[in-house]
Amino acid sequence: MIRLALTLSLCLAGQANALSCMRPDVARSFQFANESDKLFVLAHGKLIAPDPGPRQRPEKNGQHGASRSYDATFEGKGISPRGFDAPFTAPVTITETCLSVWCGKAPLNQDVVVFIEKSETGYLVEEGPCGGMIFAAPSPTDLKRLTNCMRGKKCEPMEPQR
Repeated sequence: MIRLALTLSLCLAGQANALSCMRPDVARSFQFANESDKLFVLAHGKLIAPDPGPRQRPEKNGQHGASRSYDATFEGKGISPRGFDAPFTAPVTITETCLSVWCGKAPLNQDVVVFIEKSETGYLVEEGPCGGMIFAAPSPTDLKRLTNCMRGKKCEPMEPQR
């Protein structure tokens, strides 16, 4: 287990009422999260759960999406200095949070890299509207970058694509 946290850059764009997010990056998530007091397991595998179905409708004024939580199982491998080689299976609670009308959505039943919080009550995964805790279809480069981060080697976000 490693100490990780996620700092999301969220802002509403005034009257345009648009959400502006920093592009999620595995190294950025590792860096910010690693400074947290929370304990996390960084793992590669699948979040297994049936589709939770449609989200509840926003409040009548249309300004707030409904956050939701549901149970799943993570099956895969946790990271060590050698890479993602430590078998790890655990029940997790997934929370998809919202900011105004924008909501996170966890990619279920597919290949992911995920930052799983270990709390007093169990394992938790939170995905917000800007992402950053779950990375679907991680590339071999993403996995290598995270292994380098874990080893204390170069761990820098990639430059945003223009």
